[in-house]
Amino acid sequence: MPQGRPETTGDLASVLATLARTVEQNARQPLLTQLHSVIVADSLTEGHAAKEPMRRRYREARSRVAAPLAADASLEGDVDRAPAIAALILAALDGLQIQWLLDPDAVDMQASFAVLEEALLGLRKDDDDR
Repeated sequence: MPQGRPETTGDLASVLATLARTVEQNARQPLLTQLHSVIVADSLTEGHAAKEPMRRRYREARSRVAAPLAADASLEGDVDRAPAIAALILAALDGLQIQWLLDPDAVDMQASFAVLEEALLGLRKDDDDR
């Protein structure tokens, strides 16, 4: 998940552009990215002090990503899927971070996110299809 709390407003393209900038920022701050991943993993333990704050953080992040997706007219018919799309985007970010932290020479987090961004933009309906 992104380290900061980027404001995600607009449509799918602007959400993805914001998240791409966050991925770029995370790649420049490997220790903070690692710390975030460790805290998230630790928070999975029952009774851990970070469990509820992390749960809230992910709920808020999913909401910030899903809201503009639900309002994006180019995703007509996909409004009900906005929360699922948001959860998948955040899961991809977390997974990329972990893989990059484990093997930075083999995983290009930014290039991988760019591929995801391209695939997600393919979900958009052309004006001719509406």
